Amino acid sequence: MHQQPLTLHPQPKRMLTIIPFILAASYACHYCQASPPKTTTTISSLDPEMLLQKALEQCQRNIHDYSCTFTRQERIKGQLSKQQTIKVFYRDNPRTIHMTWVTNPGRVRRALYQQGKHFNKIGEELLLVEPAGFIARVIAPTVYTPVRGEKARSAARHTVDQFGFLSILTRIGIVNKTAKQNGDLNLTLVGQGQFASRPTYRIVRRLPTHGKNHYTDPHLVIELDQQWLIPVSIHSYAGADATKLIAAYTFRDIKMSNALPNGAFSFKRNAVAMR
Repeated sequence: MHQQPLTLHPQPKRMLTIIPFILAASYACHYCQASPPKTTTTISSLDPEMLLQKALEQCQRNIHDYSCTFTRQERIKGQLSKQQTIKVFYRDNPRTIHMTWVTNPGRVRRALYQQGKHFNKIGEELLLVEPAGFIARVIAPTVYTPVRGEKARSAARHTVDQFGFLSILTRIGIVNKTAKQNGDLNLTLVGQGQFASRPTYRIVRRLPTHGKNHYTDPHLVIELDQQWLIPVSIHSYAGADATKLIAAYTFRDIKMSNALPNGAFSFKRNAVAMR
């Protein structure tokens, strides 16, 4: 397996006398919360399964409101899509997700999910979207559509309501548990990596591609931020050689907040059509 390290351009040099100040300021501004307690645990002593479980618990306790720049590239019906860049605001309670497509929007350029707020006549939960096409927006500037409807499921591997660090870690944990029960789990902490100039734990999961058990992500590479234990980069491949990409997800410009303002989830509506 050949892994390419995921890095950004290095930071410019600073005078030695101000390095401690700059580092402290950058951490505070990037996350906007106090740092968790430090640990002296070495990389070699960490168990990857327990590390992912700890990440899940940390996310449940401390990661609630945040914004980020999310990139997504997926293989849909055998074809690898263009990479999408999406600005996201996420609120845990009430669970609300606001997405604005920056590049390659497809059929939708904005989406707003508000858990438990809107349903159609047959009980499907609805997502408010702004179509990407100009003509579509003239006809219906905003549209309610089933969040897990056929159109949403055909456009991406995961629907808008499945977005978020907690959802990702939960899905990974469910597959890990099933694979372990089947005797298929091969989970390795291969060492330290780096993403967006921040240190990460690099975890690789390999699952069988043949046999009675089928796994949608047989080769998964996870970059887990060492400080906050959140998955900042996930790459899924079809085989052990890591040459056929199934999906790639990254999270940059992450800003944590104790409570995002309601304005972060504003969505003007001139007309609404039910579909």
